[in-house]
Amino acid sequence: MFIHIVYNNTVEEEFKPFEGTISFIGPKADEWTYPSTMKLDELPEPQKSIYTGIAQAIQGDKQPWVASQIHAFPAKKDGKNAVRLQLEAIHDETKAIRTFTDEDNPDLLIVGDEAFAFFDYFKK
Repeated sequence: MFIHIVYNNTVEEEFKPFEGTISFIGPKADEWTYPSTMKLDELPEPQKSIYTGIAQAIQGDKQPWVASQIHAFPAKKDGKNAVRLQLEAIHDETKAIRTFTDEDNPDLLIVGDEAFAFFDYFKK
């Protein structure tokens, strides 16, 4: 399973972490694969607070880059659960589009059970 987030901030060029949609793509508990989508501001608690931590890693110090979409995948690092983020961002001045990964910025690999539990919740 992976998570795809699309932000509604490409016009204003300002990162607004709760304006956009989040889609969950991959097998669910019934072993069927079908996407489910919701608005970011409709995330249930405690997933909303977990996402807030992830959003801080998403934007980080990428100025003058503004996140436009994210792909998030479950991962492992040193035997621990993690979430690997692949960030697409738009440059404020040139409007160039670039993809950032944890190879560019280690903060885009979030190690810990809390972020990993974000995936498990939506597999139900």
